[in-house]
Amino acid sequence: MATCSAPATTSVVNGVCGLSYGVATSSAPTSGLCAAGTPSPVSGAGPWIWTCTGVEGGATASCSACLGPTVTTASTAGASSWAAAKAKQAPVNELPGEFTTPYAQPLSTLAWEDGIYISRDGLNLYATYIPMDLLKAVLDGVSPTQFYLYRRGPTLAGQVFPTNISPPNPWLHSDVAIAQRSATSVPFTSWCLSNLHMATGYDLGAFQGDLNTAHAGYDRAVYTDDSLAPGGPKIALLQNVGLSPSTTGMALPSPLNTAGTEFDNPHIELVGGVLVLFFDSQDLQGATGGKHVFYSTSADNGVSWSSPTQATTVNDTTITKLGGPAQQPHLYNDGSVWWLYFSAANPADFKQAIYRAPQDTPGDWNSWGAPALVVSAGTTMGVGEPTVTSHGDLSFVVIYQNSSGTAVDTYDADPWYLPHR
Repeated sequence: MATCSAPATTSVVNGVCGLSYGVATSSAPTSGLCAAGTPSPVSGAGPWIWTCTGVEGGATASCSACLGPTVTTASTAGASSWAAAKAKQAPVNELPGEFTTPYAQPLSTLAWEDGIYISRDGLNLYATYIPMDLLKAVLDGVSPTQFYLYRRGPTLAGQVFPTNISPPNPWLHSDVAIAQRSATSVPFTSWCLSNLHMATGYDLGAFQGDLNTAHAGYDRAVYTDDSLAPGGPKIALLQNVGLSPSTTGMALPSPLNTAGTEFDNPHIELVGGVLVLFFDSQDLQGATGGKHVFYSTSADNGVSWSSPTQATTVNDTTITKLGGPAQQPHLYNDGSVWWLYFSAANPADFKQAIYRAPQDTPGDWNSWGAPALVVSAGTTMGVGEPTVTSHGDLSFVVIYQNSSGTAVDTYDADPWYLPHR
């Protein structure tokens, strides 16, 4: 009788970070390190770092958890009234055949979380983060030296507000916060201070990046930085950086970032070897009556740029029939067509809403079809800051009003999510 045998086979398994990935914690995590693979020892003192080694040659995942929990340095006495106020307010999904039910992200706080951006893979969420009621301070017309009076919500571990600019009071400014998760099936749980932060009094925010093929960083990314030139936010460009870049971006050259002019809410894509940059401005040429969407292109990898051009097909209300010009632009390609997502006033209630328009002529960045309403404000004050994952899920911001608030605590901004079917 012949005796036969075959070698045992083991499937290749890639390492995957566990539930402790991206969570703010006051001590090194000891559980939930890997959802798949073998965990390494945890190193560091906040952030804490470890890896999940794959099986049978599977890829190794790099994981981390930031120092926390977040430290509240301002009163949260109004938290209970805010919970009640937010429970009564919700936006409306206007495309129920394409999207499911929108929901508030569970990591929302009483700090101001604006400039929301989600990476294409849906695993990294960014915010322009400042612990105060920013909208109330802006509407009241107060100087930034008085922002401390509107302080509210948690200060992220490592976030510094200098007292030497307007002593003895802290000078509040925004930094870029990051939240991470190991899979789209698990929620974002907490904000961490990204490496894009300053101890000085300048604002940083509106981060957006183009993921590299390994999804381990960005081939290129943009954000806004108030320290680059006078006159409001300016756009900085980063190239070949990690998910939480620690290097300073290059200020985009003239004819962009001109002094005395605002350049805000940037979005960059590489299309056919050409960099395409969309942004908004309220004081660039022809921008009257609020922020307008502009675009510029670069054929030499960001060394030089074309003169900013208005996207009139989404700004001109005689064409769009909307209640105001477009702002907060976001480009998304569904595999065959480029779409421009943006926010604009809804003529039905004149609250800010989210729209999208298809590109009519390929390669023409001022050729957009009729805008379709995607998310309306509903019972909230307004919605905006749309960004889209590769699956088509929509991340956006909701603005709330608390009728039981105080003279310095009336509005809040939180990240929301609208899953694609």
